[in-house]
Amino acid sequence: MTTFEDLGLPIELVEGLLAEGAEEPTRLQADAIPVILRGNPVVLAAGPGAGTLWAWAAPALAGAMEDAVPGRVLVLVRSPAMADALAESVGRLAAAAGLRVVGEGEQWVLPELAHVQVLSAEDAAARVARSGLALDEVRTVVVDAGTTSEALAPATRVLEALDTEVHRVLVALPLGEAVEGFVERHMKKAVHIPPRPAGGTEASGIDRGSLEVVEVVGDRDVAAVREIARRLAESDHVAVFTRSEDAAADLGDRLFVHGIAAGRPADPDVPVWLVVDALAARDDLRAVEGSWVSLSHDVPADEDELDRRHSGSRGVVLTRPREVAHLGAIARRAGYDLIPADAPPEPGSGIDDTIASLAEAIEEQDTAAYLALLEPAFQRFGAARVAAAAVALLRRRPASRATLRAGSAVRDAAGRPATAGAASGAGTMGVADGFTKLFVSLGSRDGMRVGDLVGAILGETGIESDSIGKIDLRENFSRVEIASDKVDRVISSMNGTTIRGRSVRVDLDRSERGGGRSAGPPRGGRRPRG
Repeated sequence: MTTFEDLGLPIELVEGLLAEGAEEPTRLQADAIPVILRGNPVVLAAGPGAGTLWAWAAPALAGAMEDAVPGRVLVLVRSPAMADALAESVGRLAAAAGLRVVGEGEQWVLPELAHVQVLSAEDAAARVARSGLALDEVRTVVVDAGTTSEALAPATRVLEALDTEVHRVLVALPLGEAVEGFVERHMKKAVHIPPRPAGGTEASGIDRGSLEVVEVVGDRDVAAVREIARRLAESDHVAVFTRSEDAAADLGDRLFVHGIAAGRPADPDVPVWLVVDALAARDDLRAVEGSWVSLSHDVPADEDELDRRHSGSRGVVLTRPREVAHLGAIARRAGYDLIPADAPPEPGSGIDDTIASLAEAIEEQDTAAYLALLEPAFQRFGAARVAAAAVALLRRRPASRATLRAGSAVRDAAGRPATAGAASGAGTMGVADGFTKLFVSLGSRDGMRVGDLVGAILGETGIESDSIGKIDLRENFSRVEIASDKVDRVISSMNGTTIRGRSVRVDLDRSERGGGRSAGPPRGGRRPRG
C-alpha cells in the first residue's frame, strides 16, 4: 500500500494529513504529488471527491517548507468566500509544518508574513493592476477553476505579471474549450492527471448499469442513516462503503443510536455491513445469499473504486452538490449511468409546464457550472429549498429577463422552448434595456450548446455572467444579448477564437446595425467602430 510518506512528503505533512483524516492517498493524490514535487506544470482534471485539495496543497506546502519565505505560494479561486474557506482548510495542514496561510477576509492578519496566500482571481487581478500584490517571491501558483471558466480571464492577468519560470498548477473539471485554451497559452507541456482519454472521450464503451444518486447538503451521517433505513425496508442488508476506519466507526455509532446493528462485511446476523477495503471484501459480499444494496457513504475517488464498491449490486452514492461533476466523470469512465434516487414530485395544479421545463433544462443545458456557484446557498438553506425558491421566482416572473439569463432556454411567446431552426419570427424578440444583440457565426449544426457559448464568452472576455442576457441558438448561427457597455470588449475578444474546434465570428446583429428586424445574419464581416 502506498503511503503519503512513500510519495516524498515531509513527515510533518504526513502527520498533518493523518490528523485531517487522510489515511492513505487517493489515486489522484498518488499520481499528482510526485509530479508537483518535481516542479512540473500540472493540470488536475478533477473535482471535490477525488482528493483534489491535498493533491496540490500537500506538495505546494512541501515546496514552501524548503526555505519558508513568505509569499511562496499563490492560490487563485473563483470567489472571496471560496478563498476564505480554502485558506481555512489549507491552513490546518500548513500549521503542522509551521507555515502560515491567509485568505481574503478581514479575519486574516499579517498577510505579509504568510507563506501561502489564497485570493479570488478577480481580486488578485485588480491588485496586480494597481501594483498592490507582491509577486516577487511567488514560486508556485495554483488556479482552482472548478467547474466554471469565470476565474480564467482574471487569472490570466495575474499569470502575465509572474515570471514564466513560476510553477503552475490548474484544477478544473470539466476541461472545456476555455480551459484547454488557457492551458495552451499559459501551461505548455503540462502533465494532465488523469491523462487525457484516447479519442477525446471519457466514456468507457461498457454498460455496467445504473447507480442511484442522493444529494447531501447537511450532515452526511444523518443522510446515510436515513438512506440505510429506507433501503432496509426493501432489502435484507446494506453494505456501506467508507474511505476510512474513523468514518466507519462514527457511522456505526450513529446507527447504534438509531437501533440499527452494524458489523463486518457479509455477517448474516447484522443488517448493515461497514466496509473500508472494498477489494478485500468483494469475494465475501458476492457469496452472500439474499438481497443487499451497496451504498457509498462518500463519493469514490476514482472509477476503479466506484466499480469495486458497486459492481454486481444495486448501488447508491451519497454526494454533495460540489462533487457531482467528479462523480459524473468517474461514472462515465466506469460505464455507469447516474439516476436521481428520489422519484420526481407529483405535479400539482398549474405546475406541469414548469416541471417539464426543468426536466428539459436538466437534459439539455450545461448545469454543472451552476452547482459550484449555488453551493453557498445549498449549505445555508438546503438544495430542496433553493430549488423551490427558484421555481417560485420562475412562476412569479415568467416573462422577466432574469429568468432568461445565460444558460436558460430561450422561450417563444407561448412559453415553449425555442428550438434550433425555429421560425424567423422568434428572432424578433425585443432586446432588454441596456443590452445589445450580437450575431455569432456558429449554431447547433456546429455542435454548439448554450453552455458552450456562455463558457466561451466568460472565459475569453472576463465579463460577469450578469452581462449576458437572452440567447437564441439556431441551426447555422446564434444570437446573444450582451450588456451594451461590454459589446466592444466581447467583439474584440471573441473574433478569431474557436468554440468546439470551429472558428467563430462575432458582430453586431443586423437589427442593431440599422438593418431592420430581419432574422438573417449580418452582411459582411466589417467590425463596428467603437
